[in-house]
Amino acid sequence: MGNRCYFDLVTDNEGLTLFEANNSLPFFWIGCLDKSILQDHEKTWKYYAELLEKGEDDFTLATEFIIEKSEFERNSERTANFLSRFFPKSLNLFLDFKNYITSKFEKEDDFLLVDVIQIAGFTSVEELLDNLYKEAEAIETDNPNSIQYLFEEDLIGSGSGFSVCGFDKFSQNYPEALKNRTSIRFNAPFDNYPFSLKSLITYIIVLLMCPIFTYAVYRGYLKEGFSTSVILIGLLNLGFYVFSLFMIFDEIQNYFAKKV
Repeated sequence: MGNRCYFDLVTDNEGLTLFEANNSLPFFWIGCLDKSILQDHEKTWKYYAELLEKGEDDFTLATEFIIEKSEFERNSERTANFLSRFFPKSLNLFLDFKNYITSKFEKEDDFLLVDVIQIAGFTSVEELLDNLYKEAEAIETDNPNSIQYLFEEDLIGSGSGFSVCGFDKFSQNYPEALKNRTSIRFNAPFDNYPFSLKSLITYIIVLLMCPIFTYAVYRGYLKEGFSTSVILIGLLNLGFYVFSLFMIFDEIQNYFAKKV
């Protein structure tokens, strides 16, 4: 099942869920927040914490970040500019996200809610807020290296969240992002490893040692013929040839990728 959080639009006191996320807080949602919104919510949570310390528990904890229409327009424009400079692969889906939400507003006093009641992976409210402050700070100061919540390999889970109320029909980019999310490339496990000269030398040494075992297999064949031990050592020797050649080729690819 996982831990859920929701992105809602509230119109005339009626809530409409637009997006849903599972075990994550999507970056596009965070891009609608700013420090002042976080500070207001921090005050609310601290107030509730004080009530709990006094032994009072007859209240409902507000777990939603409230985003007014004007705040959404300002913050989403800021985030679009940030993505255009540093994460251009994410921009088109974010613009669809932004335009879709704008189309849902009916009145000036409509507002958005980001409900984080079931957000996973945090030991406390303070830790959650601290992470969100850092993300907002990274956007505001144009610091892409500090971004933690956006992974362009998965622009659904870490970007828009999952469509609940028609975004999949509205956005031309959502179906492709959803398709890419479930596709797996053969060389994907090796893409994130940087070039290593030490590893390259090690694999070359392994390759150079392979002929020694090939000679041992040959001598064994002359002595025993196709015995079980000769066949087994021969297969292992062939496996080391394939493995070392493959890893050498992969390190060479990593080297040229680094140079680009």
